[in-house]
Amino acid sequence: MICTNPDLIVDKGDRREYCAGSVAKIFEDLGGKVKYFGKPYPPVYQQSINIQGQKVLCIGDNLNTDIRGANIQNFDSMLISSGIHKKEIKKNIENIENKYKVKIDYYQSFLKW
Repeated sequence: MICTNPDLIVDKGDRREYCAGSVAKIFEDLGGKVKYFGKPYPPVYQQSINIQGQKVLCIGDNLNTDIRGANIQNFDSMLISSGIHKKEIKKNIENIENKYKVKIDYYQSFLKW
């Protein structure tokens, strides 16, 4: 199986849904082989941008994929705090980096274009 979005869950409005990563994990647990492509895995960054000498800010709401991917690539990260970790962040934002073993450079409540 090729999994192009390793996220386990996603929030759509007020509704939380399973994402492609959950299906891949079940397949893997049943003994199948999965090739992951997407954040936090380096190939997605290598194919999406020319990072040579560039300053990059990775923005996302998922600590396991968006922020971890930024950390692996040594890019700055911005966590959108109204995303899938919003309940954890409300309880104790200070411990979230330790819990997920990530470094968050910036926080913002929402991302609006």
